[in-house]
This record gives sequence, structure tokens and C-alpha cells, in this order.
Amino acid sequence: MRVSFFTLMMAIAVMMTFVGAAVAGTASEWTGKGNEAFAAKKYEEAVVFYSNAIQADKQCTQAIYNRGLAYYRLGGLHQAWDDLTRLIETDPKSHKAFNLLGLVELKQGLYDSAFGRFRRASELEEKSKYCFNAGLAAFKAGFYDVAIKYGRDALVIDPENERALKLITLCKRAQERIDDAAAERVAQERLRAEEAARMAAARTQCSVSTNRVTRTGQTRIVRRKG
Repeated sequence: MRVSFFTLMMAIAVMMTFVGAAVAGTASEWTGKGNEAFAAKKYEEAVVFYSNAIQADKQCTQAIYNRGLAYYRLGGLHQAWDDLTRLIETDPKSHKAFNLLGLVELKQGLYDSAFGRFRRASELEEKSKYCFNAGLAAFKAGFYDVAIKYGRDALVIDPENERALKLITLCKRAQERIDDAAAERVAQERLRAEEAARMAAARTQCSVSTNRVTRTGQTRIVRRKG
């Protein structure tokens, strides 16, 4: 049975109450316990340990980042966002925090904001995955030229980044579809213009013919009267 995130948070709060009250320790010790739980994919326990580390040292950047990552793995995007933005305020050069925050916002559908996070991460640390993530966010936002640019940047750093190659291919296909659609619209507009011109010419011809018939009838009447 799938447990709701709210239920998980309640369980974590209860665990924090008992664990935190029962055991005292340093931020480093709590962070180590959190890392062990995280490695075992026990993310709820990891959140508890990292929270105790932060309680022991509110500036423990490793614990803040790791708790944000644990929340992300649990699907707690808002909690992860809070931790990561807090970390960036404390350490504005944390490229890992910018990248993870971008992943959080990417899942939230905030593609423009996510792109900015990934771009900043790539500025702080040249990593292929940061460039790829920036390209992916740009792709989802519909900026295919930008996505191709960052996909190519990712390949420069890591020529074997297959995801970057696929991203560039997807962008080019999307651009081709846009070009094809634009060409189709132009063709349809041309056809409509030609049809409108034919209809206008037909109406003009019809009007001329009607005038000729009217004038011919009037001439015959005049001749009869004469």
C-alpha cells in the first residue's frame, strides 16, 4: 500500500521526537548516521538524522543538502526546495545545491526557473550533467536553440554523454516539426488567398455580365419604342 507523504512526515516527526530526546551527539555524528541511512535507502530515517545534525549546528551545510536530497527522494518537493534555498543563502557557491534545486523545480514544472538554477550550477562547476540538465529544462520550456547549445556544451565536457546526444536529436526533430507546421500554414494561407482572389474575380465577371445584359435589354426597349 502506498503511504502518503503527509503520513511519512508525521512518522518522521515522531521519530525525531524520540531519537532526538534519547541521544545527544555532534552535527558530524548525526550526519554520519544520516549518510548510513541514506545509503541503505532509508530516507525517512535519514531525514531524522540530518535534522538532528542541523539542530546541533544550524550552519551544517552537508546535513542541509543531504536532507534536501532525502526529501527529494521521498517526493517532498516543497521541503526539499526549502532546504536547498536555505543552503544557497548560506553557501551561494554550492553548485550541488543549485543543480538539485533545479531538479526539484523541473519536477514542479517550473522550467524557466529550473533552467536558471542549472545554468548557475554549470557556471560554478563545469560538469556535463549540469549542462545537460540546463538543456533539458530549456527543451521542456520550448527553447530548442538554447537546449541544443547546452547539449553541445555537455558533449564538449563529456563526449560520451548519450543523453546529451539524444537531447540534441529531440530538439532538431522538434524544430523540424515547427518548420513543417510553419510551411504548412504558409501553404494554406496561400491557397486561401488564391481562392479569395478567384472568388473576387468571379464576382467581378458576374457583375460585368449582368451590366451587359441590362444595357442590352435597355437598348432593345429603346429600339422598339423608336
